[in-house]
Amino acid sequence: MRLQHFDFIRGEIILFDEAFERNKRFKEFEGLIRTNHKVYESLDAKFDQQKIVHLNTLTNRLKNLSERMKSISEKHFTKDELDAFYLSERSTTDIVRKVELKQREIDDGRRD
Repeated sequence: MRLQHFDFIRGEIILFDEAFERNKRFKEFEGLIRTNHKVYESLDAKFDQQKIVHLNTLTNRLKNLSERMKSISEKHFTKDELDAFYLSERSTTDIVRKVELKQREIDDGRRD
């Protein structure tokens, strides 16, 4: 007796179907299809020009804020500056003056 192609892969198809149902893969596909429909609906939506300008302004403000935050988190003292800065040999006032001077240099650099 000759096996037909379908007879040969029938077992594989049954295993795939059972695993598909058991693992609830159909829910993932339904979610993808729903999301895809939402994307297409949003592409067809019309936006008020004033809202777009507001969003662009908000985006620019967020970019500026993130750049300021990034500059705050960067190292501002070089290794040489830190080495010249022995904490045990300096008073608190000397340290504060040095930091204020460095902060002024940084602020002047931003203004340029």
